[in-house]
Amino acid sequence: LHGFFDQAHLDAAAPWHRDAQTYLCGPPGLMQGVRELFRELDLENQLHTEEFAPPAVAVKTSTS
Repeated sequence: LHGFFDQAHLDAAAPWHRDAQTYLCGPPGLMQGVRELFRELDLENQLHTEEFAPPAVAVKTSTS
């Protein structure tokens, strides 16, 4: 499969998806596509996500 995540990807990877809990972590674009599809399929309550982000970095600014 190629391209953006869609129903064909979900059916190929997990044809049992309607009866399963799904755990998702990945790049923001993929996560957005999966969330949208699960929302369209009315399966949002079965989708569990975890997002990782780099730690915030304190930046000093000069006040001259």
